[in-house]
Amino acid sequence: MYADLALLNGHIITLNKNKPLAEALAIKGNKIMKIGRYKEISQYINGKTKVIDLKGKTVIPGLIDSHIHVADFAKTLRWINLEEARSIAEIKNLVRKHAETTLKGKWIIGRGWDEEKLVEKRLPKASDLDEVAPNNPVVLYKAKGRVCVVNSLALEIAGKFENLKDIKSNGIDVDPQTGKPTGILSGSATDFIWKLVPDVTAEELMELIEAAFNKILGVGLTTVQWIVSSAQELYAIKRIIEERKIPVRVYLIVPVEILTLDVLNELRSLENECFKVGGAILYADGYLASKTAALTEPYKNSQNTGKLFHDAESMEKLLQFVGKTGLQAVIHAMGDRAIKETLKAIKAVSAHHPLGNAKFRIESAAILPLGLIKEIANLELVVSVQPYMAYSELEFWGADESIGERIRWLYPLKSLLKEGVIVAGGTDCPMEPLNIFSHIKIAMTRQKPVEERIRFYEALKMYTINAAYSMGEDGIKGTIEEGKLADLTVLSENPLMVPPEKIDRIKAELTMVGGKIAYFKSNNIKMVN
Repeated sequence: MYADLALLNGHIITLNKNKPLAEALAIKGNKIMKIGRYKEISQYINGKTKVIDLKGKTVIPGLIDSHIHVADFAKTLRWINLEEARSIAEIKNLVRKHAETTLKGKWIIGRGWDEEKLVEKRLPKASDLDEVAPNNPVVLYKAKGRVCVVNSLALEIAGKFENLKDIKSNGIDVDPQTGKPTGILSGSATDFIWKLVPDVTAEELMELIEAAFNKILGVGLTTVQWIVSSAQELYAIKRIIEERKIPVRVYLIVPVEILTLDVLNELRSLENECFKVGGAILYADGYLASKTAALTEPYKNSQNTGKLFHDAESMEKLLQFVGKTGLQAVIHAMGDRAIKETLKAIKAVSAHHPLGNAKFRIESAAILPLGLIKEIANLELVVSVQPYMAYSELEFWGADESIGERIRWLYPLKSLLKEGVIVAGGTDCPMEPLNIFSHIKIAMTRQKPVEERIRFYEALKMYTINAAYSMGEDGIKGTIEEGKLADLTVLSENPLMVPPEKIDRIKAELTMVGGKIAYFKSNNIKMVN
Protein backbone atom coordinates (compact mmCIF):
# COMPACT_ATOMS: atom_id res chain seq x y z
CA MET A 1 0.00 0.00 0.00
CA TYR A 2 1.38 3.38 -1.02
CA ALA A 3 0.89 6.71 0.71
CA ASP A 4 -1.17 9.58 -0.67
CA LEU A 5 1.22 12.08 0.90
CA ALA A 6 4.68 11.90 2.45
CA LEU A 7 6.54 14.47 4.56
CA LEU A 8 10.31 14.02 4.39
CA ASN A 9 13.46 15.51 5.93
CA GLY A 10 11.83 17.00 8.99
CA HIS A 11 12.28 17.17 12.73
CA ILE A 12 9.07 15.52 13.94
CA ILE A 13 8.09 15.87 17.60
CA THR A 14 5.49 13.13 18.02
CA LEU A 15 4.72 13.42 21.77
CA ASN A 16 4.45 9.62 21.63
CA LYS A 17 6.75 8.33 24.37
CA ASN A 18 7.35 5.09 22.44
CA LYS A 19 8.70 6.97 19.42
CA PRO A 20 9.27 10.60 20.45
CA LEU A 21 11.15 11.76 17.35
CA ALA A 22 11.08 10.99 13.63
CA GLU A 23 12.24 12.54 10.37
CA ALA A 24 9.49 11.49 7.98
CA LEU A 25 5.92 10.28 7.86
CA ALA A 26 3.43 8.86 5.38
CA ILE A 27 -0.28 9.67 5.15
CA LYS A 28 -3.09 7.58 3.66
CA GLY A 29 -6.47 9.24 3.39
CA ASN A 30 -7.00 11.33 6.51
CA LYS A 31 -4.74 9.31 8.80
CA ILE A 32 -1.09 8.81 9.57
CA MET A 33 0.08 5.62 7.89
CA LYS A 34 3.68 5.38 9.03
CA ILE A 35 6.31 7.43 10.85
CA GLY A 36 10.04 6.87 11.04
CA ARG A 37 13.29 7.53 9.19
CA TYR A 38 13.53 8.59 5.54
CA LYS A 39 14.37 5.05 4.38
CA GLU A 40 11.39 3.58 6.21
CA ILE A 41 8.97 6.03 4.63
CA SER A 42 10.46 6.02 1.11
CA GLN A 43 9.17 2.49 0.49
CA TYR A 44 5.60 3.82 0.73
CA ILE A 45 6.17 6.39 -2.04
CA ASN A 46 5.28 5.80 -5.69
CA GLY A 47 4.57 8.01 -8.70
CA LYS A 48 1.15 9.02 -7.35
CA THR A 49 2.37 10.00 -3.88
CA LYS A 50 2.61 13.71 -3.23
CA VAL A 51 5.83 14.61 -1.43
CA ILE A 52 6.68 17.57 0.81
CA ASP A 53 10.36 18.24 1.53
CA LEU A 54 10.34 19.85 4.98
CA LYS A 55 14.00 20.86 4.69
CA GLY A 56 14.58 20.33 8.38
CA LYS A 57 11.45 22.13 9.61
CA THR A 58 9.81 21.01 12.84
CA VAL A 59 6.48 19.17 12.79
CA ILE A 60 4.26 18.88 15.86
CA PRO A 61 0.78 17.41 16.40
CA GLY A 62 -1.92 19.77 15.18
CA LEU A 63 -2.47 22.44 17.84
CA ILE A 64 -5.75 22.41 19.77
CA ASP A 65 -7.29 25.46 21.45
CA SER A 66 -9.40 24.28 24.39
CA HIS A 67 -11.07 27.66 24.95
CA ILE A 68 -11.78 30.14 22.18
CA HIS A 69 -14.76 32.39 21.44
CA VAL A 70 -14.73 32.05 17.65
CA ALA A 71 -17.66 34.36 16.93
CA ASP A 72 -16.39 37.08 19.26
CA PHE A 73 -12.96 36.81 17.65
CA ALA A 74 -14.58 37.03 14.22
CA LYS A 75 -16.30 40.27 15.16
CA THR A 76 -12.99 41.88 16.15
CA LEU A 77 -11.66 41.38 12.62
CA ARG A 78 -13.57 44.53 11.69
CA TRP A 79 -11.93 46.52 14.46
CA ILE A 80 -9.08 48.97 13.99
CA ASN A 81 -5.81 47.56 15.32
CA LEU A 82 -4.14 50.35 17.32
CA GLU A 83 -1.32 48.32 18.86
CA GLU A 84 1.35 49.90 16.68
CA ALA A 85 0.11 53.49 17.09
CA ARG A 86 2.80 55.73 18.55
CA SER A 87 0.98 59.04 18.53
CA ILE A 88 -2.52 60.44 18.74
CA ALA A 89 -2.00 61.67 15.19
CA GLU A 90 -1.53 58.04 14.07
CA ILE A 91 -4.68 57.01 15.93
CA LYS A 92 -6.62 59.81 14.26
CA ASN A 93 -5.29 58.85 10.85
CA LEU A 94 -6.36 55.22 11.30
CA VAL A 95 -9.82 56.29 12.45
CA ARG A 96 -10.11 58.75 9.53
CA LYS A 97 -9.30 56.02 6.99
CA HIS A 98 -11.83 53.69 8.57
CA ALA A 99 -14.49 56.39 8.61
CA GLU A 100 -14.02 56.98 4.88
CA THR A 101 -15.27 53.45 4.14
CA THR A 102 -17.92 53.27 6.87
CA LEU A 103 -21.53 54.25 6.36
CA LYS A 104 -22.73 57.32 8.24
CA GLY A 105 -24.08 56.40 11.67
CA LYS A 106 -22.29 53.03 11.82
CA TRP A 107 -20.13 52.39 14.85
CA ILE A 108 -16.35 52.38 14.51
CA ILE A 109 -14.50 50.20 17.01
CA GLY A 110 -10.79 49.93 17.70
CA ARG A 111 -8.50 48.38 20.26
CA GLY A 112 -4.90 48.43 21.39
CA TRP A 113 -3.83 52.02 22.13
CA ASP A 114 -1.58 52.72 25.09
CA GLU A 115 -0.84 56.30 26.15
CA GLU A 116 2.52 55.22 27.56
CA LYS A 117 3.62 54.41 24.01
CA LEU A 118 2.29 57.65 22.52
CA VAL A 119 4.63 60.60 22.05
CA GLU A 120 2.02 62.90 23.63
CA LYS A 121 1.98 60.74 26.78
CA ARG A 122 -1.72 61.39 27.25
CA LEU A 123 -4.99 59.63 26.62
CA PRO A 124 -6.87 60.44 23.42
CA LYS A 125 -10.10 62.38 23.95
CA ALA A 126 -13.48 62.83 22.29
CA SER A 127 -12.30 66.08 20.72
CA ASP A 128 -9.50 64.18 18.92
CA LEU A 129 -11.94 61.68 17.45
CA ASP A 130 -14.54 64.31 16.55
CA GLU A 131 -12.08 65.82 14.08
CA VAL A 132 -11.79 62.65 12.02
CA ALA A 133 -15.12 60.88 12.49
CA PRO A 134 -17.89 63.37 13.30
CA ASN A 135 -20.60 61.30 11.60
CA ASN A 136 -19.90 57.93 13.23
CA PRO A 137 -20.00 56.92 16.89
CA VAL A 138 -16.48 55.78 17.82
CA VAL A 139 -15.18 53.67 20.71
CA LEU A 140 -11.48 52.80 21.02
CA TYR A 141 -10.42 50.38 23.74
CA LYS A 142 -7.11 50.64 25.53
CA ALA A 143 -4.67 47.73 25.21
CA LYS A 144 -4.93 46.97 28.92
CA GLY A 145 -7.50 47.55 31.62
CA ARG A 146 -11.16 48.55 31.42
CA VAL A 147 -10.57 51.88 29.69
CA CYS A 148 -11.81 53.30 26.39
CA VAL A 149 -12.26 56.63 24.65
CA VAL A 150 -15.39 57.60 22.72
CA ASN A 151 -16.29 60.55 20.54
CA SER A 152 -19.05 63.09 21.11
CA LEU A 153 -21.57 61.24 18.96
CA ALA A 154 -21.12 58.09 21.08
CA LEU A 155 -21.59 60.19 24.22
CA GLU A 156 -24.73 61.70 22.71
CA ILE A 157 -26.12 58.26 22.02
CA ALA A 158 -25.31 57.22 25.57
CA GLY A 159 -27.48 60.09 26.78
CA LYS A 160 -26.92 63.33 28.59
CA PHE A 161 -25.15 63.07 31.93
CA GLU A 162 -26.89 65.52 34.25
CA ASN A 163 -25.82 64.28 37.69
CA LEU A 164 -22.20 65.46 37.52
CA LYS A 165 -21.57 64.58 41.17
CA ASP A 166 -21.77 60.87 40.38
CA ILE A 167 -20.09 60.91 36.99
CA LYS A 168 -16.54 60.51 38.23
CA SER A 169 -17.42 57.57 40.47
CA ASN A 170 -19.18 55.86 37.55
CA GLY A 171 -16.02 55.87 35.45
CA ILE A 172 -16.89 58.85 33.23
CA ASP A 173 -14.04 61.34 33.14
CA VAL A 174 -14.97 65.03 33.06
CA ASP A 175 -13.09 68.20 32.29
CA PRO A 176 -12.40 69.94 35.64
CA GLN A 177 -13.12 73.35 34.14
CA THR A 178 -16.22 72.71 32.03
CA GLY A 179 -17.62 69.72 33.89
CA LYS A 180 -18.31 68.03 30.57
CA PRO A 181 -17.32 64.43 29.73
CA THR A 182 -13.92 64.16 28.00
CA GLY A 183 -14.81 60.89 26.27
CA ILE A 184 -12.53 58.82 28.51
CA LEU A 185 -14.44 55.99 30.18
CA SER A 186 -13.30 53.38 32.70
CA GLY A 187 -14.68 50.49 34.72
CA SER A 188 -18.43 49.94 34.50
CA ALA A 189 -18.80 52.84 32.06
CA THR A 190 -16.95 50.78 29.42
CA ASP A 191 -19.52 48.00 29.89
CA PHE A 192 -22.34 50.52 29.50
CA ILE A 193 -21.01 51.89 26.21
CA TRP A 194 -20.42 48.39 24.85
CA LYS A 195 -24.10 47.56 25.34
CA LEU A 196 -24.96 50.40 22.98
CA VAL A 197 -22.95 48.96 20.07
CA PRO A 198 -25.30 47.09 17.70
CA ASP A 199 -24.45 43.47 17.04
CA VAL A 200 -23.60 42.25 13.55
CA THR A 201 -26.30 40.55 11.50
CA ALA A 202 -26.36 36.77 11.15
CA GLU A 203 -25.19 37.04 7.54
CA GLU A 204 -22.34 39.35 8.50
CA LEU A 205 -21.35 36.98 11.28
CA MET A 206 -21.14 34.08 8.84
CA GLU A 207 -18.70 35.96 6.63
CA LEU A 208 -16.62 37.06 9.60
CA ILE A 209 -16.44 33.52 11.00
CA GLU A 210 -15.13 32.25 7.67
CA ALA A 211 -12.38 34.89 7.86
CA ALA A 212 -11.70 33.90 11.46
CA PHE A 213 -11.20 30.27 10.41
CA ASN A 214 -8.43 31.41 8.06
CA LYS A 215 -6.73 33.26 10.92
CA ILE A 216 -7.11 30.21 13.16
CA LEU A 217 -5.50 27.91 10.62
CA GLY A 218 -2.79 30.50 10.08
CA VAL A 219 -1.48 30.06 13.63
CA GLY A 220 -1.32 26.28 13.32
CA LEU A 221 -4.58 25.34 15.03
CA THR A 222 -6.33 22.26 13.67
CA THR A 223 -9.03 21.92 16.34
CA VAL A 224 -10.90 24.56 18.32
CA GLN A 225 -13.13 24.06 21.31
CA TRP A 226 -15.57 26.82 20.51
CA ILE A 227 -17.22 28.44 23.53
CA VAL A 228 -20.54 29.78 22.26
CA SER A 229 -21.49 33.20 23.64
CA SER A 230 -24.99 33.69 22.22
CA ALA A 231 -27.87 31.96 20.48
CA GLN A 232 -27.15 34.04 17.36
CA GLU A 233 -23.96 32.04 16.82
CA LEU A 234 -25.90 28.79 16.50
CA TYR A 235 -27.67 30.02 13.36
CA ALA A 236 -24.35 31.01 11.79
CA ILE A 237 -22.82 27.66 12.73
CA LYS A 238 -25.72 25.81 11.16
CA ARG A 239 -25.41 27.73 7.90
CA ILE A 240 -21.63 27.34 7.72
CA ILE A 241 -21.83 23.57 8.18
CA GLU A 242 -24.66 23.22 5.68
CA GLU A 243 -22.55 25.08 3.13
CA ARG A 244 -19.50 22.92 3.94
CA LYS A 245 -17.37 25.90 4.89
CA ILE A 246 -15.75 24.49 7.99
CA PRO A 247 -12.01 23.91 7.31
CA VAL A 248 -10.97 23.35 10.95
CA ARG A 249 -12.24 20.80 13.48
CA VAL A 250 -14.81 22.24 15.89
CA TYR A 251 -15.82 20.89 19.30
CA LEU A 252 -18.79 23.04 20.26
CA ILE A 253 -19.45 24.01 23.88
CA VAL A 254 -22.89 25.57 24.37
CA PRO A 255 -24.07 27.55 27.44
CA VAL A 256 -26.63 25.66 29.49
CA GLU A 257 -28.88 28.72 29.43
CA ILE A 258 -29.55 28.43 25.68
CA LEU A 259 -29.37 24.66 25.43
CA THR A 260 -32.63 22.81 24.90
CA LEU A 261 -33.15 19.27 23.66
CA ASP A 262 -34.56 20.64 20.39
CA VAL A 263 -31.48 22.83 19.86
CA LEU A 264 -29.19 19.94 20.78
CA ASN A 265 -30.89 17.52 18.38
CA GLU A 266 -30.72 20.04 15.54
CA LEU A 267 -27.01 20.63 16.13
CA ARG A 268 -26.30 16.91 16.42
CA SER A 269 -27.96 16.30 13.07
CA LEU A 270 -25.17 18.43 11.55
CA GLU A 271 -22.26 16.53 13.08
CA ASN A 272 -19.55 15.33 10.73
CA GLU A 273 -15.82 14.61 10.75
CA CYS A 274 -15.03 18.25 11.49
CA PHE A 275 -17.95 19.22 13.72
CA LYS A 276 -19.14 17.82 17.02
CA VAL A 277 -21.39 19.15 19.76
CA GLY A 278 -19.25 18.26 22.74
CA GLY A 279 -20.00 20.19 25.90
CA ALA A 280 -22.40 22.32 27.88
CA ILE A 281 -20.93 25.15 29.95
CA LEU A 282 -22.32 26.75 33.07
CA TYR A 283 -20.84 29.69 34.96
CA ALA A 284 -20.29 29.29 38.70
CA ASP A 285 -18.85 32.79 39.08
CA GLY A 286 -17.45 35.80 37.23
CA TYR A 287 -13.91 37.02 36.54
CA LEU A 288 -10.91 38.20 38.51
CA ALA A 289 -10.52 41.26 36.28
CA SER A 290 -13.94 42.59 37.27
CA LYS A 291 -13.61 41.27 40.84
CA THR A 292 -16.60 39.00 40.33
CA ALA A 293 -14.71 35.71 40.68
CA ALA A 294 -16.06 34.17 43.89
CA LEU A 295 -13.39 34.05 46.60
CA THR A 296 -13.41 32.55 50.09
CA GLU A 297 -11.80 35.74 51.45
CA PRO A 298 -12.58 39.28 50.25
CA TYR A 299 -10.58 41.12 47.64
CA LYS A 300 -7.96 43.32 49.31
CA ASN A 301 -9.17 46.49 50.98
CA SER A 302 -12.83 45.62 50.48
CA GLN A 303 -15.67 43.45 51.72
CA ASN A 304 -16.29 42.12 48.23
CA THR A 305 -15.95 38.35 47.82
CA GLY A 306 -17.12 38.26 44.20
CA LYS A 307 -20.30 36.78 42.76
CA LEU A 308 -21.33 33.18 43.08
CA PHE A 309 -23.87 32.60 40.32
CA HIS A 310 -24.56 29.00 41.35
CA ASP A 311 -24.00 27.25 44.65
CA ALA A 312 -23.47 23.49 44.84
CA GLU A 313 -27.19 22.74 45.04
CA SER A 314 -28.22 24.72 41.96
CA MET A 315 -25.17 23.44 40.06
CA GLU A 316 -26.13 19.88 40.88
CA LYS A 317 -29.49 20.31 39.15
CA LEU A 318 -27.85 21.76 36.04
CA LEU A 319 -25.24 19.01 35.96
CA GLN A 320 -27.99 16.40 36.15
CA PHE A 321 -29.56 17.97 33.06
CA VAL A 322 -26.21 17.98 31.25
CA GLY A 323 -25.74 14.34 32.18
CA LYS A 324 -29.00 13.41 30.48
CA THR A 325 -27.86 15.06 27.25
CA GLY A 326 -24.66 13.02 27.13
CA LEU A 327 -22.58 16.18 26.75
CA GLN A 328 -19.46 16.97 28.69
CA ALA A 329 -20.10 19.15 31.74
CA VAL A 330 -17.87 22.24 31.58
CA ILE A 331 -17.96 24.51 34.66
CA HIS A 332 -16.43 27.99 34.58
CA ALA A 333 -15.10 28.52 38.10
CA MET A 334 -12.31 31.07 38.63
CA GLY A 335 -12.31 31.83 42.33
CA ASP A 336 -11.51 29.30 45.06
CA ARG A 337 -15.02 29.62 46.55
CA ALA A 338 -16.62 28.87 43.19
CA ILE A 339 -14.27 25.92 42.71
CA LYS A 340 -15.19 24.54 46.16
CA GLU A 341 -18.90 24.71 45.31
CA THR A 342 -18.19 23.12 41.94
CA LEU A 343 -16.39 20.19 43.56
CA LYS A 344 -19.31 19.65 45.96
CA ALA A 345 -21.75 19.55 43.05
CA ILE A 346 -19.57 17.18 41.03
CA LYS A 347 -19.26 14.78 43.97
CA ALA A 348 -23.02 14.76 44.45
CA VAL A 349 -23.77 14.19 40.78
CA SER A 350 -21.07 11.57 40.33
CA ALA A 351 -22.48 9.53 43.20
CA HIS A 352 -25.93 9.27 41.64
CA HIS A 353 -25.44 9.96 37.93
CA PRO A 354 -22.05 8.68 36.76
CA LEU A 355 -21.21 10.07 33.33
CA GLY A 356 -18.81 7.35 32.20
CA ASN A 357 -16.08 8.69 29.92
CA ALA A 358 -17.47 12.22 29.83
CA LYS A 359 -14.93 13.83 32.17
CA PHE A 360 -16.04 16.77 34.27
CA ARG A 361 -14.03 19.83 33.43
CA ILE A 362 -13.29 23.01 35.37
CA GLU A 363 -12.80 25.97 33.05
CA SER A 364 -10.57 29.01 33.66
CA ALA A 365 -9.68 27.88 37.19
CA ALA A 366 -7.57 30.76 38.53
CA ILE A 367 -7.18 30.59 42.33
CA LEU A 368 -6.21 27.03 43.20
CA PRO A 369 -4.61 26.42 46.61
CA LEU A 370 -2.88 23.08 47.01
CA GLY A 371 -5.77 21.53 48.92
CA LEU A 372 -8.14 22.15 46.01
CA ILE A 373 -5.56 20.83 43.54
CA LYS A 374 -5.31 17.55 45.46
CA GLU A 375 -9.09 17.26 45.56
CA ILE A 376 -9.29 17.85 41.81
CA ALA A 377 -6.64 15.18 41.26
CA ASN A 378 -8.53 12.67 43.41
CA LEU A 379 -11.71 13.29 41.42
CA GLU A 380 -9.75 12.90 38.15
CA LEU A 381 -11.13 16.14 36.77
CA VAL A 382 -9.77 18.03 33.79
CA VAL A 383 -8.68 21.65 34.31
CA SER A 384 -8.71 23.99 31.32
CA VAL A 385 -6.72 27.23 31.61
CA GLN A 386 -5.37 30.04 29.47
CA PRO A 387 -1.70 30.56 30.51
CA TYR A 388 -1.43 34.09 29.12
CA MET A 389 -3.86 35.18 31.82
CA ALA A 390 -1.11 34.53 34.39
CA TYR A 391 0.49 37.60 32.79
CA SER A 392 -2.51 39.75 31.88
CA GLU A 393 -4.19 39.39 35.29
CA LEU A 394 -1.10 40.97 36.81
CA GLU A 395 -0.01 43.38 34.09
CA PHE A 396 -3.40 44.61 32.94
CA TRP A 397 -5.91 43.90 35.70
CA GLY A 398 -3.91 44.45 38.90
CA ALA A 399 -4.36 41.00 40.42
CA ASP A 400 -1.42 41.52 42.79
CA GLU A 401 -3.29 44.46 44.32
CA SER A 402 -6.68 42.76 44.40
CA ILE A 403 -5.78 39.32 45.74
CA GLY A 404 -2.43 39.91 47.46
CA GLU A 405 -0.65 36.81 48.76
CA ARG A 406 -3.11 34.55 46.92
CA ILE A 407 -1.00 35.29 43.84
CA ARG A 408 1.01 32.24 44.94
CA TRP A 409 -1.84 30.04 43.72
CA LEU A 410 -2.76 31.99 40.59
CA TYR A 411 -2.89 29.48 37.71
CA PRO A 412 -0.55 27.03 39.48
CA LEU A 413 0.36 24.97 36.39
CA LYS A 414 3.39 23.22 37.87
CA SER A 415 1.50 22.17 40.99
CA LEU A 416 -1.43 20.87 38.94
CA LEU A 417 0.83 18.76 36.75
CA LYS A 418 2.84 17.53 39.74
CA GLU A 419 -0.37 16.20 41.32
CA GLY A 420 -1.26 14.40 38.08
CA VAL A 421 -4.07 16.69 36.92
CA ILE A 422 -4.64 16.78 33.16
CA VAL A 423 -4.35 20.45 32.20
CA ALA A 424 -5.65 21.57 28.81
CA GLY A 425 -4.57 24.87 27.29
CA GLY A 426 -6.75 27.48 25.65
CA THR A 427 -6.31 31.05 24.44
CA ASP A 428 -9.56 32.79 25.47
CA CYS A 429 -9.19 34.66 22.19
CA PRO A 430 -10.14 37.46 21.50
CA MET A 431 -9.50 38.54 25.10
CA GLU A 432 -6.00 37.05 24.90
CA PRO A 433 -3.67 36.40 21.92
CA LEU A 434 -4.56 33.71 19.39
CA ASN A 435 -0.90 32.72 19.01
CA ILE A 436 -0.39 29.52 21.03
CA PHE A 437 3.31 30.23 21.46
CA SER A 438 2.50 33.48 23.28
CA HIS A 439 0.76 31.34 25.90
CA ILE A 440 3.57 28.80 25.98
CA LYS A 441 6.04 31.63 26.55
CA ILE A 442 4.11 32.84 29.60
CA ALA A 443 3.78 29.29 30.93
CA MET A 444 7.58 28.95 30.73
CA THR A 445 8.69 32.44 31.82
CA ARG A 446 5.96 33.85 34.12
CA GLN A 447 7.21 36.14 36.86
CA LYS A 448 4.62 35.46 39.58
CA PRO A 449 4.88 32.92 41.01
CA VAL A 450 8.07 31.64 39.40
CA GLU A 451 7.52 28.31 41.17
CA GLU A 452 4.69 27.58 38.76
CA ARG A 453 6.74 27.83 35.56
CA ILE A 454 6.65 24.71 33.41
CA ARG A 455 8.90 23.28 30.71
CA PHE A 456 8.33 23.35 26.96
CA TYR A 457 7.08 19.79 26.56
CA GLU A 458 4.67 20.24 29.46
CA ALA A 459 3.31 23.41 27.86
CA LEU A 460 3.06 21.88 24.38
CA LYS A 461 1.11 18.91 25.74
CA MET A 462 -1.49 21.34 27.09
CA TYR A 463 -2.29 22.31 23.48
CA THR A 464 -2.06 18.83 21.98
CA ILE A 465 -2.53 15.54 23.84
CA ASN A 466 -4.03 17.12 26.99
CA ALA A 467 -6.45 19.25 24.98
CA ALA A 468 -7.44 16.16 23.01
CA TYR A 469 -7.98 14.26 26.27
CA SER A 470 -10.09 17.11 27.63
CA MET A 471 -12.72 16.35 24.98
CA GLY A 472 -12.29 12.57 24.97
CA GLU A 473 -10.47 12.46 21.63
CA ASP A 474 -6.93 11.56 22.68
CA GLY A 475 -7.37 8.22 20.90
CA ILE A 476 -7.53 9.94 17.50
CA LYS A 477 -5.48 13.16 17.87
CA GLY A 478 -3.00 14.99 20.06
CA THR A 479 0.09 12.95 19.16
CA ILE A 480 1.69 11.89 15.88
CA GLU A 481 1.07 8.15 15.79
CA GLU A 482 0.15 5.58 13.19
CA GLY A 483 -3.63 5.36 12.87
CA LYS A 484 -4.34 8.80 14.28
CA LEU A 485 -5.74 11.69 12.26
CA ALA A 486 -3.19 13.46 10.07
CA ASP A 487 -3.64 16.81 11.85
CA LEU A 488 -0.22 18.45 11.79
CA THR A 489 1.46 21.82 12.29
CA VAL A 490 4.79 22.74 10.68
CA LEU A 491 6.72 25.46 12.51
CA SER A 492 9.05 28.20 11.32
CA GLU A 493 11.63 27.26 13.96
CA ASN A 494 12.48 24.35 16.21
CA PRO A 495 11.05 25.38 19.61
CA LEU A 496 13.73 23.34 21.38
CA MET A 497 16.34 25.67 19.90
CA VAL A 498 14.59 28.96 20.73
CA PRO A 499 15.06 30.69 24.12
CA PRO A 500 11.83 30.57 26.17
CA GLU A 501 11.57 34.37 26.28
CA LYS A 502 11.54 34.47 22.47
CA ILE A 503 9.44 31.41 21.74
CA ASP A 504 6.43 33.55 20.80
CA ARG A 505 8.21 34.52 17.57
CA ILE A 506 7.55 31.02 16.20
CA LYS A 507 5.00 30.94 13.39
CA ALA A 508 3.05 28.23 11.61
CA GLU A 509 4.26 27.62 8.06
CA LEU A 510 1.88 24.80 7.20
CA THR A 511 -1.30 23.53 8.81
CA MET A 512 -2.75 20.16 7.83
CA VAL A 513 -6.22 18.89 8.75
CA GLY A 514 -7.01 15.27 7.97
CA GLY A 515 -4.13 14.92 5.53
CA LYS A 516 -5.13 18.01 3.56
CA ILE A 517 -3.19 21.26 3.54
CA ALA A 518 -5.47 23.90 5.07
CA TYR A 519 -2.85 26.64 5.36
CA PHE A 520 0.50 27.06 3.62
CA LYS A 521 2.79 30.06 3.76
CA SER A 522 6.45 29.27 3.49
CA ASN A 523 9.45 29.77 1.25
CA ASN A 524 11.31 27.10 3.14
CA ILE A 525 9.15 24.04 2.50
CA LYS A 526 9.27 22.48 -0.94
CA MET A 527 6.31 20.79 -2.61
CA VAL A 528 8.09 18.13 -4.68
CA ASN A 529 5.03 17.05 -6.64
